[in-house]
Amino acid sequence: MKKWMVLLVSAALFFGLTPPAFCNDETPKGGVKSFYGDTTYKLYGRASTHVWRLEEEGEVISSEHDDGDTYFTMGAGTKVGAFIERGNLVGRFEYGAKKESELEEVADIRIAYGGWKSGGHQIWFGKYYTPTAFYYSRQVYGVIKFTGSRDVFITTDLDMCGFGGLYSREPLIQYQFNTPGHELRLALIEPNTGTILNGGNFVETDVDLPKFEFRYTSSSKHHQVKFGGGYQTFKAVTAEDKEYTVNSWVLALGGYYKIAGLQLGAMVSGGKNINTFGQFWYPYSFASYDAGDDEIKDNTGIAYTFNARYTINDR
Repeated sequence: MKKWMVLLVSAALFFGLTPPAFCNDETPKGGVKSFYGDTTYKLYGRASTHVWRLEEEGEVISSEHDDGDTYFTMGAGTKVGAFIERGNLVGRFEYGAKKESELEEVADIRIAYGGWKSGGHQIWFGKYYTPTAFYYSRQVYGVIKFTGSRDVFITTDLDMCGFGGLYSREPLIQYQFNTPGHELRLALIEPNTGTILNGGNFVETDVDLPKFEFRYTSSSKHHQVKFGGGYQTFKAVTAEDKEYTVNSWVLALGGYYKIAGLQLGAMVSGGKNINTFGQFWYPYSFASYDAGDDEIKDNTGIAYTFNARYTINDR
């Protein structure tokens, strides 16, 4: 079966000027600033529509019929949000679009947190990118075709996740410390306990400790270096009340260097039971139950990316 795809249209609208001082590298470049008393509001947003033509030749669903379809999809970066700052109190919300069905897009809470800041110290409560969200690349087109289905599910930006990138947005408690050129993040997150392969007659999981993640960033006008990771542990319990401890961890190192309009970047990540940890882009790095040895078997993984970016001009 042969297939080809062409991008017909990709259009986007942006609004914004300058991000607030307490933002970080995951902050969108933009924001319309307004004041109401002693409260500062900074709004930002983006909307895009991608139009794709997908042609498949040959046997599709046990048929010789050639299949051709045109898809209109919202760009994965479509979102609207705001920063709110009042004295030492900070907050942020961000809504995106999530595909609920073939016919319906629904609002999705991407980010929602409130917190406190003083000097270089901040603490946040809510949903945000976790410290192990590492990505330096964009991806124009990604497609997943489910077996036995003529229709495809198209996602237009995976940030190269599955090919070296790490990505996660979760409810958390996060502490952040900033000095010029340096940033440290520490976060507590609910462990992911849903991915153990090969059965094992597990009926429940017991969690005593939260997942812990950290990240350190060093940056300047010409460079950025990030180092981070995380660890989680929980117990899988059988119907006979037998417990098996499942441990997972991940480490990542990434960065880039800019010279003139050229930016060169790279990252490497790896760990144990990385998918069980919650990084679902490692599809084979699960903890699994071995019935022969009656124990949990660990799986390690490693991935890396290299990327280059060239800015023609500031526009």
